[in-house]
Amino acid sequence: LALRDIRGVPDAATVAPTTCTPEPVPAVPQDAAVAVGTNESDNSTITVAVLRVPQPLATYKTQLERCTSYTFTDPDQVTSTVTASQAVAPPINADDSVAVNQTVSPSGAGNGTQTTLSLIAQIADIRIQATYMTFQGTEPDAVLLDQAFTAAVLKVHDSFH
Repeated sequence: LALRDIRGVPDAATVAPTTCTPEPVPAVPQDAAVAVGTNESDNSTITVAVLRVPQPLATYKTQLERCTSYTFTDPDQVTSTVTASQAVAPPINADDSVAVNQTVSPSGAGNGTQTTLSLIAQIADIRIQATYMTFQGTEPDAVLLDQAFTAAVLKVHDSFH
């Protein structure tokens, strides 16, 4: 479930344009490890995911450049707008990396906006993603996120050497 949350788009959603549909969550449980920490005071979370992926991070970055704004309609017929932008990724010992700011804004009153800052790196076919998610317009704690991201990347890096 946490992987689906950090994608921002539900599995059964209809995305427009379709070329902006996020990559699917790994189907094989062994291809994903996820840890989530929640701040009870504001319901913000940090999710760290380590995934085996079939494509290079450059493919995702190209999609990000093409899809700075798109919409999706979930199975309950609620339409949301997703806006995403690349930010400067922190220096990290990996094959490739990117930072992404994303906002998911549901249409209609009373629906909360989901804001995420993700730090993503890839080493060979292993993608490491740390995402800080908030629901109340709270700014992500970039220092805490960077610490979690760096620790996860170093563990993956060390396992390759």
